[in-house]
Amino acid sequence: MSDHSLYVKGTRIWIPDIDEVWIGGFLQNDICNGKLEIELEDGREFVLDLNESKCDLPPLRNPEILVGVNDLTTLSYLHEPAVLYNLKERFVNSQAIYTYCGIVLVAINPYQSVPIYGSDIIAAYNGRQIGEMDPHIFAVAEDAFKNMVNLGKNQSIIVSGESGAGKTVSAKYTMRYFANVGGSQNETTIEQKVLASNPIMEAIGNAKTIRNDNSSRFGKYIEINFNDNYNIVGANMRTYLLEKSRVVYQAPNERNYHIFYQLCSHKNLPSFQELNLKSVDEFFYTQQGKSPSIKDVDDLKCFQETCEALELLGIYSEQQRMLWRILAAILHLGNVDIIAVSKSKDECSIKVDDFHVRMVSSLLGIDCGQLCKWLCARKIIATGEVYVKPLTWHEANNGRDALAKHIYAQLFDWIVEHVNSNLVMTSERKSFIGVLDIYGFETFQVNSFEQFCINYANEKLQQQFNQHVFKLEQMEYVKEQIQWSFIDFYDNQPCLDLIEEKLGILDLLDEECRMPKGSDASWASKLYKHHLKNGRYFEKPRMSDVAFIIRHYADDVIYDCNGFVEKNRDTINEEHLSLLRASEYELVGELFGSKDFTDGFVQRKRTTSRVGKTAPKGKKTVGSQFRDSLTKLMEALNSTSPHYIRCIKSNDRKAPFELDSKRCVQQLRACGVLETIRISASGYPSRWSYQEFFYRYRILVPWKKIKWDNLIETCRIILNNVIQNEDKFQCGKTKIFFRAGQVAYLEKLRNDVLRDNCIKIQKNVKGWLMYRKYHCLKKASIKIQAWFRGRLATRLVNHMRRTRAATNIQKRWRGYFARTSYTTIRNQFIIIQAHIRGLLIRRRLKAYIQWKKSIIIQKNWRRYYARKKYLSTRKNIILLQCCIRRMAARKELKKLKIEARSVEHLKTVSKGMEIKIITLQEKLNAEKKEKEHLRQKVESLMIIEQEAQDYKEIKSIKEQLEKSFKDIEKENNRLQLELNVAIEKTVNLTKDKEMLIATSEKEIKELKLSIEDLMKTLEIEKSKCESQSLDHKLHVQQCLDEQRKQMEAEFSVERASHQKMLGDFARLEQRFINLQEEQTIEKSPEKRQKRSFADSDKNLLAGIDDEKVNNLVDELSEVLRERDMLLEQVELLKDEQKVNLNISKDSEYNATNKQLLNENNLLKNENEQIKQQLIVMTNAVENDDKFAKDGMVPNLLKQIKELRDENTVLKKKLDKLLANQMVGNVTNNNNMSDLAEKEVSRLTVENLHLHEEIEKFEAQLKTLSSQNLRNTLTNKGELQHGIVPRSKSNVSDLKRHRSTTTIENRIADGSLSEAAKLCVTYAGLTRKKTGTLVQSSTPPQPVRTVQGMLNVKSEYQEKVINKLITELHPSQVDKEVPGFPAHLLFMGIRYIDHNSEERLMQSYLTAVISGIKKKVLKHSTDVEVQSFWLNNTFRLCCNMKQYSGEPQFQNVNSREQNKHCLKNFDLSEYRQVLSDTCVKIYQDMVYNIQQRIMNLIVPGMLEYESIPGVVSTLRKFRSDKKIQEEIVTVKDITNKLTAILAVLNAHCVHPTLIKQIFTQIYYFINATMINNVLLRKDMCHWSRGLQIRFNVTQLEEWCRTNQLHESDLLKQLEPITEVVQILQVNKKSVEDADGIIAIVKSLNALQVQKVLTMYTPPNEYEPRVPSSLIKAVMNKMKKEDNACIMFDLKYINPMTVPFIPSTVVFDKLEIPESLELAPVTII
Repeated sequence: MSDHSLYVKGTRIWIPDIDEVWIGGFLQNDICNGKLEIELEDGREFVLDLNESKCDLPPLRNPEILVGVNDLTTLSYLHEPAVLYNLKERFVNSQAIYTYCGIVLVAINPYQSVPIYGSDIIAAYNGRQIGEMDPHIFAVAEDAFKNMVNLGKNQSIIVSGESGAGKTVSAKYTMRYFANVGGSQNETTIEQKVLASNPIMEAIGNAKTIRNDNSSRFGKYIEINFNDNYNIVGANMRTYLLEKSRVVYQAPNERNYHIFYQLCSHKNLPSFQELNLKSVDEFFYTQQGKSPSIKDVDDLKCFQETCEALELLGIYSEQQRMLWRILAAILHLGNVDIIAVSKSKDECSIKVDDFHVRMVSSLLGIDCGQLCKWLCARKIIATGEVYVKPLTWHEANNGRDALAKHIYAQLFDWIVEHVNSNLVMTSERKSFIGVLDIYGFETFQVNSFEQFCINYANEKLQQQFNQHVFKLEQMEYVKEQIQWSFIDFYDNQPCLDLIEEKLGILDLLDEECRMPKGSDASWASKLYKHHLKNGRYFEKPRMSDVAFIIRHYADDVIYDCNGFVEKNRDTINEEHLSLLRASEYELVGELFGSKDFTDGFVQRKRTTSRVGKTAPKGKKTVGSQFRDSLTKLMEALNSTSPHYIRCIKSNDRKAPFELDSKRCVQQLRACGVLETIRISASGYPSRWSYQEFFYRYRILVPWKKIKWDNLIETCRIILNNVIQNEDKFQCGKTKIFFRAGQVAYLEKLRNDVLRDNCIKIQKNVKGWLMYRKYHCLKKASIKIQAWFRGRLATRLVNHMRRTRAATNIQKRWRGYFARTSYTTIRNQFIIIQAHIRGLLIRRRLKAYIQWKKSIIIQKNWRRYYARKKYLSTRKNIILLQCCIRRMAARKELKKLKIEARSVEHLKTVSKGMEIKIITLQEKLNAEKKEKEHLRQKVESLMIIEQEAQDYKEIKSIKEQLEKSFKDIEKENNRLQLELNVAIEKTVNLTKDKEMLIATSEKEIKELKLSIEDLMKTLEIEKSKCESQSLDHKLHVQQCLDEQRKQMEAEFSVERASHQKMLGDFARLEQRFINLQEEQTIEKSPEKRQKRSFADSDKNLLAGIDDEKVNNLVDELSEVLRERDMLLEQVELLKDEQKVNLNISKDSEYNATNKQLLNENNLLKNENEQIKQQLIVMTNAVENDDKFAKDGMVPNLLKQIKELRDENTVLKKKLDKLLANQMVGNVTNNNNMSDLAEKEVSRLTVENLHLHEEIEKFEAQLKTLSSQNLRNTLTNKGELQHGIVPRSKSNVSDLKRHRSTTTIENRIADGSLSEAAKLCVTYAGLTRKKTGTLVQSSTPPQPVRTVQGMLNVKSEYQEKVINKLITELHPSQVDKEVPGFPAHLLFMGIRYIDHNSEERLMQSYLTAVISGIKKKVLKHSTDVEVQSFWLNNTFRLCCNMKQYSGEPQFQNVNSREQNKHCLKNFDLSEYRQVLSDTCVKIYQDMVYNIQQRIMNLIVPGMLEYESIPGVVSTLRKFRSDKKIQEEIVTVKDITNKLTAILAVLNAHCVHPTLIKQIFTQIYYFINATMINNVLLRKDMCHWSRGLQIRFNVTQLEEWCRTNQLHESDLLKQLEPITEVVQILQVNKKSVEDADGIIAIVKSLNALQVQKVLTMYTPPNEYEPRVPSSLIKAVMNKMKKEDNACIMFDLKYINPMTVPFIPSTVVFDKLEIPESLELAPVTII
């Protein structure tokens, strides 16, 4: 009961309401005689008489400062209306869906997607305390994870709520959080599998209900296992009480499980045709609810996600196919038509040709006839005999539905078991976090067995929850060492005893199920008999004999007994199971054939002669199984530290951010939130720290009574002055505990003091204002009078002046007007006279012109008439002449036709012979060319035969070629004979032609008569000739295409053969590598004692002399080089072929064929040479068993092969890059894109590493060969099978043979394409000079005396790298010029360039880059080392640009510096690699700095009060000295930044790089500040914004002081500046929206909305931000796609590496003795 003294005028209270549950009001007068005059918020007024109504005083409302708090237990008045109003205020107005209630997180379903679950939010909550940030499900997950890590105890998160409240989503987000913060390092990515289980379980276990579109129809408990490093190593899932009845029945507007609809959405796909699926409206099991679709849900897309998740969890396509068959069989089973035979007989049947029965039997792999039989009948076993009893129509349908439910339940369990098997732990589990997603308390109009089990589970969970809350409450009191008494809380153990004790509800239900004729009515009568009189938690409804009432903790529920017994039995026909066990499919048999499933049915009851004997016991009932699983669940939860999430359904209409008060209160009661409030209210619910209490209520005590040396004593003085009853509060060690209502009482006293002080201030201010106003009015009146008098005098003078001026103006105006009028009239008269005179003259002129033109017309007409008459007469004469001439021409034409016939025949015959002769001549020429070509081939083969005359394959090839040459000669002779015959025929035809000509002369006259017919014939022949010519061209084109394709095919075959050769060679290399391991083994002293080297190698290298071993090693290296050069040539030829294809069409085929022939010949020659080498080496190695078994040579060759494979992969990538470049940039190959440059740079780096490793292996090979020579001197001889080594002369001959096609010569000639040049650059280094190239194997030229070079010879290279990079400390060169190591390293580059040593240049640059990377990686946390090498790497990169010899860089050099430019090598790719290394050092350095200042940003920039007195008091307590020493200020941050800047300046890092580094640091500071402000409500008010703005100003001032403000550095702080401006700007009405929008430039709409929503007034006098203002701002702002609330802390601004030339002259540098580089010196 509240104190009557609090019910005074203006007190705000809560009144019960029918619609809103509770409605607010305030008292119009003080309470008097038990009567309260109340005015409600809606304007209604009434009087509440407490005496007549016999009700308690209405609940008091909390002060405004406590409205919208994050934790409900911090409210002063803890009761139902306060909780409901606070939740509504947060949910509707602030759109905050999460609220703490002690240890419980209340989550309200918003029915709208909210962007608060991204990776940025996860990062923001990672590592934070649970009360530090706004309430969130990630905060609960983080608290559980942190407790598991710190305390070493298992944790659990219990998510509960009714259907549609968001339990599944909440559990999903907790698992997502654990997957992010506890990501496993295993290759199987366990956390991805854990997340992948969600779509699978939603598909098979979730369905659409009236209340929820994605309702979980089963309970789920997942244990996420962690190892010693707290990485996820596995998971385990348990399920509870699947709603099997939904498979066969759905209520209106509901759906079956999602998987059926997802499966039917793929009915048209080819892979699903065998299932014969139809639309969901055509299956009985999916069309009962008449709601086949869900809004905004694509079943097709969801099914694809389900399949992907199944595959990720190890259920692959074949098993998925069986799953779909079983699910489709369930759908077809529901469509099986069971027909009643007759009404008189209780029998039924199924048609034999029923399509769905055949589909069920086909999909499940069972016999169709047996299925039809046992769907309509069952077995009865009596005294050893078996009877088949027909089933009624209802029994058959129930049996069919029971079979469908059982199949789906078994399939569900199999999937869960399979998911668990794939989530098995990969290592030993240290701890786990359990996530329980279970149904909340349910009560409907008809409550059955399912609701009974659900409410039973919630009773158990509520009991555990009450005990845990009570325990925590008592522990808090003990920790603070305050006096407390036992807190009474609701204990529901009697209700649980009613359900689960002996002779309880479940026990009686199991007993009834064991009875042969047990029924629901019999079970109900037993319940009434045992519990109606004894238990106060059990009641019987008045109007029913088959129902009972249980008084649960949340509500009284009426259960209908109908169906309890049958559902508890969960029986299924044994014959159905036998059919399924006999399935031809393994999975179907597995579902119903294992040990777990053989007990899944009731044993057939046997009829005996002894009446009253019960049937044998079958399986456990559903209730017993559920009770056992619930007991195990409670044991698991009791062994953990629980965390609670209560999900609340906001409304039944699924409207976004709309709260139904009735439904909300109902759920708050059911989920135990109000019970938590009641437990808290019974003790000390309000808790304030001493510091917070003093800052808030220090005005309640006189200033002189404050003891600044003792904060606790000062707080006690305040409490003793204002609270007389000491039982109303308790002072603990760190907090003050208040009873319910005391904080509100303190707020009332504080408001009264503030009001009195305000009145005094107003009185004095008003008096001062009136005094000031009086004096102001007096002064103003005197001034007004003086001004008025002066004004009147001024007006009189002005009037006189105006009168005189007006008279002068009038005089002047009249004169001007008279003059103007006269001038106007005179001008008008002159104009009229001029117009009249002109008109008369024009008329005279017109008449004269008409007279002249009439004369001209008459003249022309007479001429025309005469000419027309003459032309007519001439035309008639010509026509007559034409007719006469035509007659004569016709006679002449007939004669010409006769002559043309004989002549045309002769021409046709002669033309055909000429064509044939030309064809034969061309064929002869082609044969001659072929003969010449083949002769050249024979000559080349003869050369090869001379080089390798000892090999049988060459001989066979030679014989074949000679044979083909003879055949060609024969063919040539035959063609020569045909040519002679053709010539003779030509002579004969010539003679015939002469005779025909003589004859034709006689017939010419006759041919002239038929000339018209001849013309037509000529046209026809001409068209035929054109068609034949076109066909001939097409034929030639086809022949060329076929020839080209044939040549390409031969080329591909040769290339495949070449690749095979390379594979054989790689295998030989592998065997050679194994020699190294054998050599290592032989070095061991122990093995030398047991076995001498000579004995072990007796069979291995018997008889190998020095020269042969050297030759073998030389051959290996030579073959490697030849293979690489051959591949390069092939690639270059391909590139040139692609370029040549762009030439004209006529020359395309000739060029292509010629190119292919050349490549083919080249490949044949190279393949034969490599083949002969491989044959020699293979015979030498494979013929010796010991050589094949030893592992030295194969191991070495295996390593080389791996390097070659990597090199091949890189070449493929390069080929792809070149192809893309050639397609997109054919005309201008010199202009490469930035992407191509980066890719080439990366490939170059990788290739450098490969070259480095290859060099190491070559050195090992040489060492190995020399050791083998020394160890085998005593066993010299010949190889057992006669290895023929390749002599040096042969190698040189081969080089000479290939010299015409080598890459070096082509580079020298400048004939390479751009793509080929890029390949050469990739393979090694491109030289600048185009003359003769110096081979790497040739000795270096004598060094010319040039200053400014460091003699980095190959033997000094390792020492230079160690002294200048690996072992170098910045202090060793602090007295030298900046970038001194970089200058020395570049001087070494100049020395190598001067000597033109390519391999040394490659190894040197590779070692330099690798050494820098290793050095920086080793000191990854040392900013000094990072800054030192950032500067030196940058300087080395700039030096390589400055002295590259390129014009754009040479312009900045002096004449002396240009002498130091590189002459032989182009190092542009290495410059890019060094640039990338600079970027990597920059990124590592930025990350290191961020880690140093990360823990300073929040306390220094957000929590530190730079302006005293705005938020807290002016003075600090003396006892807080330690706290003051630990306080982080903005000065600490700027000191850190100053120290970092000093390090950068000390190592002479360029200012451009420094600005980029600090730009990234300022971005990180801004992002950290904004992320915290957006998630902390205590930061979102006016005074805190003022403090933050002042702190940001100090950062800006530091930037200006250090001259960094000219860059974009200050722009990084614009977002946080905009946030604090929003906190400080006026936000009272919609009109303020434009002002807010004008401020925002960098923030997005979501961030502005979050700031406005989180804004909290610092006191009760400032209004909250109205929701209308927030909506107006959001409507006016531009919404961005994929916008995030949080800033990405991992984002790094892209770094640019500028070119800064150096003024250092190399010849003036000297090496200090401290570097110890001797004998390396500067030349």
